[in-house]
Amino acid sequence: MATEASASGETGAEMQPIFLRLNDVQRVLGVKRTTVYRLVKNDPHFPKPVRLSPRVSGFLRTEVEAWAQKRADMRDAAA
Repeated sequence: MATEASASGETGAEMQPIFLRLNDVQRVLGVKRTTVYRLVKNDPHFPKPVRLSPRVSGFLRTEVEAWAQKRADMRDAAA
């Protein structure tokens, strides 16, 4: 899995993945595979997968996190 180092010089054990595979997105969001596919298809704000190779795609971690944060912010604004 591709990783990125922060400007602070994180070591390999502290590095965060740049791309999340489908299983990772499911785990992060707490949803099933079908829900991720439905979000990709029907929610224009949900991150689209990036083709990493002919048979592999992933989601940018930062985009998934931003989408989830925006959903939480919408919830808080409605309260």
